[in-house]
Amino acid sequence: MTFLFYRRDLDRERPPAPVLPDRMTIALWKPATDGFPPPQARSLLNIFWWAISSLGMFARGDFTEVTIRRDEKLLHRLIVTPRWYRFPFMGRSDLQLGDLWTVPDERGKGLALVAIRHVHHLLSGHEGRIWYIVDRDNRPSVRLIESFGYQLIGSGRRTSKYGLKLLGQYRMD
Repeated sequence: MTFLFYRRDLDRERPPAPVLPDRMTIALWKPATDGFPPPQARSLLNIFWWAISSLGMFARGDFTEVTIRRDEKLLHRLIVTPRWYRFPFMGRSDLQLGDLWTVPDERGKGLALVAIRHVHHLLSGHEGRIWYIVDRDNRPSVRLIESFGYQLIGSGRRTSKYGLKLLGQYRMD
């Protein structure tokens, strides 16, 4: 599988906060400041992220889960990940948007746009760049990130270590 590596500088000026549709809320969970995942964010994956953060494996304490909910129902999720073992191409102050997911019946309604706008709003004025890695064949995701002005930097692959992709890295060719 081939991955595309996109990047853009973080905004110096704060872009406007996104507007959420009725009855939707946006929430953040940051293990470095919020601790163990709260009940609405508790999952095996988030417990893993909490452990990674607690062990100091990220270059900085900015790991963040961004969720959009309607009446407590999870509609969209993305994570912001600082540099760590899996992303050796990133600088110390860089961040990476990833693990975007939208509940199937809400796809195509702009929730990913809202979540990414929210991240850009929160991170404005910070140093560094923000990365986005996407499967080359995921055209909707490619169009989404290009609409935010991310530039294609290169292509590459995900490696595995000891036969486990979880222990592998994303490497540009």
